[in-house]
Amino acid sequence: SESDTFASLMTLLPTETLLGSLVIDLNNDTYDDEVIVVRKSVSPYIYVIPGIYDSEKMTYERVAEIQTTISKTRTFTFTGIDITGDHHNELVYQGDDDFGNYVMQIFLFRQNRDKNEMSMIGDFTSDGTIFIIFYLIMLFI
Repeated sequence: SESDTFASLMTLLPTETLLGSLVIDLNNDTYDDEVIVVRKSVSPYIYVIPGIYDSEKMTYERVAEIQTTISKTRTFTFTGIDITGDHHNELVYQGDDDFGNYVMQIFLFRQNRDKNEMSMIGDFTSDGTIFIIFYLIMLFI
């Protein structure tokens, strides 16, 4: 029989179960960083944990533990995309919360005084689907 086995570049804690992972460069240093999605034994909600690769230590540093309001894994998706137009990948997750609302949050990686952090730059909740539309405007002179 076939089985899908997820693996993570980051070390999981004993209370975490890996639901998915995404390899993406969050800090534009050309090294692959990783975002993992886990369920913790102490909570019904899904957690998103971005990790930045430290090339000197050859390990991943957990930048944040983002607790979502989503408990159903089948409605949850996450990706990295350049939303702000600055050629940096932002972390976007979305899904349905326990009340049937559609939730989308967007996070941007920042390094402040040698401290890595994820800053929320978008927080949306709706009883319908949320769309973000990008416009490309080109001016020719």
